[in-house]
Amino acid sequence: MRADRAVRDLAVALAVALMLPTASRAQGLFERLGLDRLRFGGLSLDYGTVQPVNIIRTRSYALQADYGELANHVRVLFGVAYWRSRYTDAVVNGFVQQLQHSITDPTGDDTIHADKVRVSDVSLEGEMRWTPASRRAFARPYLGGGLGMHFVSAQSKLIDNTFIGRSLNDIALGVSAVAGVELAPWRQVGLGVEARYALLPGVTYGTVRAVFTYHFVADDAERRP
Repeated sequence: MRADRAVRDLAVALAVALMLPTASRAQGLFERLGLDRLRFGGLSLDYGTVQPVNIIRTRSYALQADYGELANHVRVLFGVAYWRSRYTDAVVNGFVQQLQHSITDPTGDDTIHADKVRVSDVSLEGEMRWTPASRRAFARPYLGGGLGMHFVSAQSKLIDNTFIGRSLNDIALGVSAVAGVELAPWRQVGLGVEARYALLPGVTYGTVRAVFTYHFVADDAERRP
């Protein structure tokens, strides 16, 4: 028993000894990349319209968390967004016509009934923004880009249990570009508008949003040495 306990204690000691340099290297990497500076400091509620290609325009909702500056004038945000709509009738009818032309029907009595194809997108995205103005400025323009995962879902009797339906229901990596401006009428409150464009396999769309932001960390207290 004593021998078993000694072996176990030695194994634990070795594991700790091996983990300490790894943790130290990871901490050093975080410091070199500036990731140790990131702190949750603000929350944004976004509402607007989204216009996907071949899909009817609809409303968009988003929630974003501001984690502060990674470098001078470069901010990091993480967010989730959602919209739901359907493909245009022209797109669906064109698809039905192509199916009818590809079917061999000697009797001429086969019919294909068009059905609305509803589609939704839930995205989880990380974003970096360049903000040239001072955080104390009243108007704060920004440009940025993001990378995220999109959970796209399409539902319709026309495509359910088909390879087309399976291809439209997808988890895809997408990129986005954003430009906007935030106004600061009060110390920790921001009101703004932004335009963004997202590109992912099968679906591309542009969005215009109104943005309400509450900064939990005051601007003058945000900067750290």
